[in-house]
Amino acid sequence: MSRLVTPDTLLNGPAEPGPARPRFPQRMEGMVRYGIWLAVVMRILGDRHYQASVIIRAIGAYALASLIKNNQTRPGRRAIHWYNRKAKSTA
Repeated sequence: MSRLVTPDTLLNGPAEPGPARPRFPQRMEGMVRYGIWLAVVMRILGDRHYQASVIIRAIGAYALASLIKNNQTRPGRRAIHWYNRKAKSTA
């Protein structure tokens, strides 16, 4: 990064840093950040396309879980029945 050379910097040297800018107190910065995130979340949740996609995903997840649950009962019963037959035949 090159520095700008002016007659003033040649005579007096590099400029000194200026006074520090006043900053928000730490609590105020947190509140501003919180407010921004809250606005973003409210905007996303208010979007009808987002709501529709969440509802569709929830219904799909429920249907998939139900399908998996119902499909696992028959093999589970079959395995229990097989183990019971094995136990009777060895006894």
